[in-house]
Amino acid sequence: MIVISEARRDISKIWGNKEPDPEKKYCMLCYSIQLVCEDGMLVLNTISGELILLDKNETKRLKTMPALYEPWMNELIQKHFLVPEEMDAVQIVENLRKILLLLNKKGDIVNYTILPTSACNARCFYCYECGDPHIFMTKETASKVVSFIEAHNGGKPVRIRWFGGEPLIGANRITQICKELRERNIKYSSRMVSNGYLFDEKMVYLAAEEWKLKHIQITLDGTEEIYNKVKAYKSVLDNPFQRVLRNIKLLLDKDISVDIRLNLGSHNYEDLMELVTQLSDYFSDKQHLNVYSHLLFNDCGFEPVHFNQSELQKLLSAQELLEERIYKSGLFTGSGELLSLKRCQCMANDDASVLINPQGLLGKCEHYSFEHLVGDLNRGVTDKKQVTYWKERETLPNCRKCSFYPSCLRLKKCDPQLYCYDLFLKAKKKKAILNIKQVYENYVSKCKRDRI
Repeated sequence: MIVISEARRDISKIWGNKEPDPEKKYCMLCYSIQLVCEDGMLVLNTISGELILLDKNETKRLKTMPALYEPWMNELIQKHFLVPEEMDAVQIVENLRKILLLLNKKGDIVNYTILPTSACNARCFYCYECGDPHIFMTKETASKVVSFIEAHNGGKPVRIRWFGGEPLIGANRITQICKELRERNIKYSSRMVSNGYLFDEKMVYLAAEEWKLKHIQITLDGTEEIYNKVKAYKSVLDNPFQRVLRNIKLLLDKDISVDIRLNLGSHNYEDLMELVTQLSDYFSDKQHLNVYSHLLFNDCGFEPVHFNQSELQKLLSAQELLEERIYKSGLFTGSGELLSLKRCQCMANDDASVLINPQGLLGKCEHYSFEHLVGDLNRGVTDKKQVTYWKERETLPNCRKCSFYPSCLRLKKCDPQLYCYDLFLKAKKKKAILNIKQVYENYVSKCKRDRI
């Protein structure tokens, strides 16, 4: 057995090593993903996030499981890849999750999604924020944001996610907040969700040096003609598609990692396939670039789309082919993180995270920037009932047996999580396997370099 990627430290510290029991039968942990490869079999523990490579002999022995303890199992048992046949894996997951949540018992808030504005310079037909008011954060509110962070971060570094609307419309407020954080010696880093159009050389420099921007997500809806039509920018100075591609290059040149999200609908599948080819040719240096696809949300936008079961199946099949094209083009670099236990699904059920809208009101989800709010900058989080409401979970019949259970907490309030079709699981497993392949290929490449 070879360890390809170590287990997460926080989980290892809690879970520890399990000593073998010669009297027990052992089986493979149900929360794992296996991938047969040329050298044997890769196995990911989706609780600890540890990835190992079993040789062909070990792989063959696993086919006899469950089986009574044998000495060859020692390391696999210690690392929780093999577990007692009667072990309640669900209870293990829930116990670990509870302990991880207790580690933030001070109630410090270190993750902030901040909307400097809810206005946007684009008019995408599918935008789920189309009914939201267009509000700009004031200087006074921006200063209150900094005071709130100082009062609630517990002296820890904070991570900020700039959101909108289009956050670059509120670039002045972003600069102000960052400047005041530095003046108060509050350490911070940031990331952003943006359409990328408003960047220029000066703003990219500002983002890297003052905003401490480490990562940005930018959506491309197709090649030039379709992209420009879908984005429907209000004020256009030049060709939007070409401008955004140029800006992505500027960001990459400043070592800011870029996720290009391809929003997939029935209108643009073939065009996105062509876009992947164009992106592969355009970006010769793909070190900090990652491309992935995402299905449009149902029933959202100025012109809402709706996928019935048949259309959804076609789109998911198309998405699988699109993801394969992305991978073969060298544009998929993965998240850099393998699946592992989540203590929270997202900011909605994370006490260490909060959303701040342009009015200085506090929320728990960027999909509800003006609804179901939980407090304000002056008084903090005041609506405990609403906070609890966001945390309510829903488990589907097959959840507990699913290998994704440790990394998937289904929330009742989250519409995209209400259903879990087999097609979704297939796509999810495909992406997880791509990440495993990527990590293994990186490991093999490093071993080769170390031998030179």
